[in-house]
Amino acid sequence: MVEAYSKRWVMLLLFAVFAVTLVAVPQGSAYAAECDGQWPDSASCNPAGANDSCDNRATVRHIWLTSDNVDLRYSSECRTVWTRWDATGNQDFVKTIRDTDGWWTKTTTSGSGVIWTQMVNDAGVTSHGCGTDQNGGWAGLWALTVCTTSY
Repeated sequence: MVEAYSKRWVMLLLFAVFAVTLVAVPQGSAYAAECDGQWPDSASCNPAGANDSCDNRATVRHIWLTSDNVDLRYSSECRTVWTRWDATGNQDFVKTIRDTDGWWTKTTTSGSGVIWTQMVNDAGVTSHGCGTDQNGGWAGLWALTVCTTSY
């Protein structure tokens, strides 16, 4: 009787350790936490120091804003997202927002040209990107903001 009781406790303990391991270790998260807040064009988010950039990126969502698509880009290597847009004027900006906690990054232009945000850890959560054209409204009288759907 005592032996059967001990075996049950050992099995319960092993199950608990296994369950905690599944919850605590994000599966396939690559270097997401280390890449949070890094620039996608120059980041090496590997804590071991290898030169793993986030170059394996893909546009996963986009929406039109005055001159070009606002792109939400995703790197499967880094498990991160960021927003990119070819802005048209001064003080335009892009933001990347993590849906679960509202944490975001933002980049503002000092003129026209391609801009992008820093990366946001996207392991196991969703995020979306927004672009704001400060002169996007009728006759440039107000700002126009559009956002992608979440990915």
